[in-house]
Formats: sequence, structure tokens, C-alpha cells
Amino acid sequence: FYVMAEDHLAPKFLSRISKKHGTPITAILMMALVDLVLIQFQFDALLIIEVMVFMFYYAVWFFSGIALRIKEPDLERPFKIPGGTGGMIAITILPVALCVITMFTNGINSLFIGSLALLSGPIFYLIFKKMYGGTNNSKSLDVHQKKALGLLVGIIAFMIGAAGFMYAGQSTAATDA
Repeated sequence: FYVMAEDHLAPKFLSRISKKHGTPITAILMMALVDLVLIQFQFDALLIIEVMVFMFYYAVWFFSGIALRIKEPDLERPFKIPGGTGGMIAITILPVALCVITMFTNGINSLFIGSLALLSGPIFYLIFKKMYGGTNNSKSLDVHQKKALGLLVGIIAFMIGAAGFMYAGQSTAATDA
């Protein structure tokens, strides 16, 4: 919440810092409130959502690294994976494959519930962007943001569709048996 407020994607009061401890106390209290709501769910549902979000996050993180290597090859970095873009792609194939396998093998319910949880991110981003303007203080999306959100929503929609397809296949197999 603190970083979102600093990026103008949440109310400014969430970026208040405690003078005594230097911590974002308002954001911490808001996160505690969210946690109080989340603990009402069963543990396995929370675990499903967390695994899906983290696997998706890691896959996007790896793809972002590749995209940055292609778009900004000469950018100053504290560490650079050797082998150029090909080396970067080669080193990310296995982790991305593991992320995808994890997302699609935890069961249909996990895929569906996790995908819906992932979809909340773009939805809240659009809402908060309209309300607070974001880092560029513009309440509208630029071309790059529209493309990125479109791609993200498209991938999540594919995952929801895959869950539906898997569920339909499972239902057909159950009635055939």
C-alpha cells in the first residue's frame, strides 16, 4: 500500500511515515486489515491464490527481464547475465516452464480461483489509475499501458478459458464412465 500511494495509485495517507520509527504505519495497519479479511477463508484457498499469484509474478518477472534486455541492451545494470539475449532466454526457459506447469497442474479449481485472483490486479489498477492518476498524474492510460494491460488480461482470460475447458473435459469423462 505504501508503494502504491507513493506511485499515486492509492490514497496519499497510506504513504505516511511514523516519525518515531520511520515505518509506513498507515500502510501496515491497512495490510493488517486486509489480512483480517483474508483469514476468514480456508487455508487451502489462500494457498491456491498465493501460489498462482507468485508463479504468475515470477513468469512476468522473467519475461520482463528478457524484454528489458532486448529494448535496453546497454542499460547500466549491477549484474548482467552473460550470453546476450540468447543467454538470457536460455536461462529463463526452465523457470518459466516450471511456473506454467505449476499453474496448470494444481487442479482445475486452483487454476480457476487463482486466475480470478490474478484478474483482480488489472481491475484494481484501472480503478486506482482513474482515481489517483499514477506516477505520471494522468488518469488515462497511454498506449504502452493499454498494450500491457491487454496482454495481461488476455493471458489471464486464456487461463480461465483453459480451466473451463479442463472442467468440461473432466465432466464429460465423468459422464462417460
